[in-house]
Amino acid sequence: MRVQPLAIAAVFGMGAIVPSEALAGMPSPVLSDWAAVRFETLSFFVVVLLICAVAIRWLWNYLAKDFPSMPRLSYGRTLAMVVLVGMFLAVVLTMIAGARELLTPGAWQKQGLLYKVTPPATTPQPTTPESSQSQRLDERKEHLQKLRAALSSYASIHEGRFPRSDHSTDIDSTLWDLPGVAGMRYIYIAGLKASERQRVLVYEPNVFYGQRLVVRVNGEITVLSSAELRRALSEKPR
Repeated sequence: MRVQPLAIAAVFGMGAIVPSEALAGMPSPVLSDWAAVRFETLSFFVVVLLICAVAIRWLWNYLAKDFPSMPRLSYGRTLAMVVLVGMFLAVVLTMIAGARELLTPGAWQKQGLLYKVTPPATTPQPTTPESSQSQRLDERKEHLQKLRAALSSYASIHEGRFPRSDHSTDIDSTLWDLPGVAGMRYIYIAGLKASERQRVLVYEPNVFYGQRLVVRVNGEITVLSSAELRRALSEKPR
C-alpha cells in the first residue's frame, strides 16, 4: 500500500503537538552558538524552498488548464525541479564570479567562508618641500624636548643648577646628538641656574638654513634666526 505524503506529515505533526512524558536525566543535546545560527539559517532556506515549490506547482497546474499539452506536476516533481534549477543557477553564478576574478585579479579577498571586495589602496600624497620641512621641524622639536626633560630633571635634584658640561654622566649622551645630522651635537651653555629663566640653555648649530631651535632655561622651545640667536646670547643675565 502506498503511503500518502499528507499522512506522513500528519503523523509527524501529531508527534510534535501531543506532549510526551520527559524523564529526568535524559540526555538533551545542545548546539553551540555557531551551530545554532547555521542551523536556523539552513532551516529558513529549507522552508522557503518548500514554499516556493508549492507556489510553482500551483502556478504551473493553473496554467496547464489552458494548455492541454502541458503535463500536470506533482509536489515531489516540482520540488525536484526547483532544486535542479537552483543548482544550475548556483553553477552559473560561480562561473560569473570566477570570470570576474580573472578579469580583475586581486579585486576580492577571502574573509572567513566568503569573499569581500578589496578596499582601494590609498594613493600617497606627493610630498611638497613645505610639508617635508614642517615634518622635519616636528622631529627636531620632539628630540629637543627629550633633552629638555632630562636637563630639567637634573636641575630639580641639584638645587636648580644645570650640568657643568654636556658630557655629564647623568644625561644620556645620545640626547646631545643632533637628529639626522651625523657627527653634530647641540650647543650647550653651561653654568646656568633655574632662576635665569630667559637665558638660552641649548641651541642647534647653524645647519638648518638659519632657522635654529632654542631651549631657554624656563623650558620654552622657540625658533630663532642666527641674528636673533646672537642677540639672545649677548643679553646680560637679569
